[in-house]
Amino acid sequence: MKAFAMTILIFFIFNISQTVTGQVSKSDYSVDIAKAEQTRKEFLKTDPGLQHFFDNSYGYAIFPNIGKGGLIVGGAHGKGIVFKKGEPVGATEMTQVSIGGQIGGKSYAEIIFFKSKAEYEVFITGRYEVAVTLSAVALDYGVSNDMAYSNGVVIVTKDNGGLMAEATVGGQKFSYHPFE
Repeated sequence: MKAFAMTILIFFIFNISQTVTGQVSKSDYSVDIAKAEQTRKEFLKTDPGLQHFFDNSYGYAIFPNIGKGGLIVGGAHGKGIVFKKGEPVGATEMTQVSIGGQIGGKSYAEIIFFKSKAEYEVFITGRYEVAVTLSAVALDYGVSNDMAYSNGVVIVTKDNGGLMAEATVGGQKFSYHPFE
């Protein structure tokens, strides 16, 4: 019964979140764009091989800071910028719900690379979700040498701080707001 209730809760949270809500002003996001560019530089400093993904991906989303925490039931949230062919084209938000053995809190950065227009187009519909089956690669020097797209997507994360232990099931949902 408890598992059923949690499943309903997770379903409810994911389905009440917003999708595309219209265009936003690019100038209102100048600080966020600068943070995304700085995060890009930090990822490249740790692993210069990521330049291949920045150069060859149709688009990517950069989340400079995602806060995550949990005690049995957990969640995460962060804001980011979406880039198409290297140019900022919109704002995005990620929300995550998880359940399972977890305790603590942490902060991390995340980049999602989209291999082709098809994956990118799905993301900007505002209905993009990542299930637990699509795992992220933790950034370390040289990690890009072994990275490959899975279903047209590569997700790379870098810890910003905190401590969290977890063995959970969950997923991430994203919204997208194009710039005017």
